[in-house]
Amino acid sequence: GITRAKEKLYLVNAQQRMLYGTTSRNMQSRFIREIPFGVTEDVSTKSYKAPAGKIPQQRTASSQNAHKFGQAGNTAAKPTADYKVGDTVVHKSFGTGTILTLQPMGNDTLMEVAFDKAGTKKMMANFARLEKI
Repeated sequence: GITRAKEKLYLVNAQQRMLYGTTSRNMQSRFIREIPFGVTEDVSTKSYKAPAGKIPQQRTASSQNAHKFGQAGNTAAKPTADYKVGDTVVHKSFGTGTILTLQPMGNDTLMEVAFDKAGTKKMMANFARLEKI
């Protein structure tokens, strides 16, 4: 997961793929779309051709976009609130919870939150979308 990346994280998206002889286009993952603009760097790779002897439909492969984190000049989003251990927070999906731990990680903070109905979750403060109450 994202929390295990030490220095760089590459997220790859195949724009099209072939499965059982049929080529289909792929939508970008919602997880990639949720990352704030400026935190990533898009790197496109060129399509390649299949080795000779393959049927023409298989000659083009999918293009990929790799999103490299931490390469855009430390422009990570700042948390909307200063969190402290013991703070009560609300998450859209997980409901009400209490912050158990805070661990600084680069320009962000890894939070462990015990939610009343969803259990304990670990999340990055910049992307958690929590509201202090």
